[in-house]
Parts: sequence; structure tokens; C-alpha cells
Amino acid sequence: MNKKICVLILLLSVVFISGCIGGKIISRQPTLLEFKKPIVVDDISITFDSVRFTNKINHHIADEGYKFVIINITAENIGLEENNFPFYFQDMEIKVNKGYVYTYYTGKVISPLRPEDTEIGYVVFEILNNTYPIELYINDWWYGKHILPISQDDYVTSK
Repeated sequence: MNKKICVLILLLSVVFISGCIGGKIISRQPTLLEFKKPIVVDDISITFDSVRFTNKINHHIADEGYKFVIINITAENIGLEENNFPFYFQDMEIKVNKGYVYTYYTGKVISPLRPEDTEIGYVVFEILNNTYPIELYINDWWYGKHILPISQDDYVTSK
């Protein structure tokens, strides 16, 4: 009898703990980001610096009727060990003012950072000429959802 009760209690505990953990992950609210305000993920301080537009980046030229949106990022390792940039760029997408959603196009990959290293990188999206970004959305399974609202105040001069 005691053995059955112990097994039942153990099973109920496992189900309860799983439900709590699962509920927390599912119901976790997105982290709201701000330009020029760093966040720390895995000892990497990440700052989204600005947004700029261009028709050409490196050897890539935007398709006709499109432009590139570049979001500049600064990453700094504030930990004691080498760390990678925590988000994969393919987990990022950009939402624009006319309902379209654009996924990652290309970008400068931030290399592993040694302690106290700082690196400047960027992520690039290709969007229609007559649209403007309103939100950067990072949906990372491990770290959760992050949303960066974008306004015209965050734009820098086009290049």
C-alpha cells in the first residue's frame, strides 16, 4: 500500500513540475528591447544601435523595387569565458508597416567573443521600397521571444 502511494505521489509530482515548467515557457511574455539600451544574454551584452537603409551592401544589390534594412548591433563579452553571440540571425524577422513579414537576408556574423571583446555586427533584411520596419522580432527557442519596436527616431541617414 505504501509503495503504491509513494509511486502515485512521485507521478503527481512529476506531472505538476512538468506542468509548471511547461506553463512558464509557454506563457512567458516577450522581452521588450530598446535601441541603445543593452540587454545581457549568456554574458554577452547586446545593444541594438540603429537602423539604416541602402540599395547595396558588400557585393549584394537590392532587387528592383526593394531596399535593404540594416540593423546595427554591438556585442560585448562581459563574462570570464569566450562566448558566442546568443541569437542565430535566422531566428530574426522584421515586420513592416504594411503587414508583410521579412525574414533574415544576410548579415555580418558576430564571431566568438573573448572576455572583454567588443564587436560591431549587423543583420540585413530586404523589404519593399514603399514599406518601413516597425518591429524586429527574435523568436529563439532557448531564450524566448524578444521584440524591438522600431520608429522613425531610430533611423539613421541612408547610405
